[in-house]
Amino acid sequence: MPIDQEVIRKAPLFTALDDAAAASLLANMVSVKISKGTILFAEGDGGDQLYVIAEGKLKLTHIGRRSYVHREDRAAFIEAHRNAA
Repeated sequence: MPIDQEVIRKAPLFTALDDAAAASLLANMVSVKISKGTILFAEGDGGDQLYVIAEGKLKLTHIGRRSYVHREDRAAFIEAHRNAA
């Protein structure tokens, strides 16, 4: 499923990007479908990917931000509460 540029434009993390930077980011993104009940990642998993949820609902049971910024293991557990993409 192609990723719509509106997904980037609506995500608060990316609102300051100019068109060229947004296009570059979009070119490096991949779409992933997640079925209800699927574990996206769990605490202790490697933190080398960033997820932008375009639709659906995920359940977060613990949160930490350091994994992406500092390339540390995940400090969260995320499960698809509804089908998501």
